Amino acid sequence: MAETLELKVDEEGRISLPKASRERLGLSPGMTLVVEQGDDDALRLRVQRGRPRLVRKGTALVVAATRQSPEMADVVQRHREERLGELAGRTSP
Repeated sequence: MAETLELKVDEEGRISLPKASRERLGLSPGMTLVVEQGDDDALRLRVQRGRPRLVRKGTALVVAATRQSPEMADVVQRHREERLGELAGRTSP
């Protein structure tokens, strides 16, 4: 669903998106947004997608997420709980 927001430019030339909009879009500090200007002077704002960043955790390389949707957080939590349940069900020799 399209949404229209009216934003003001402050004295320093900044605009600020409301918190609810940032959360819904999964925006977090440090993310880059690109402003595109069309022929009709309309502006389009989009997230600049970067390459995933790899970080070392112990002996493994993992992707450092820049944003995580609430749905993805639920999937990760369910997977962790299932895995912990599997591990707890194992008996030691």
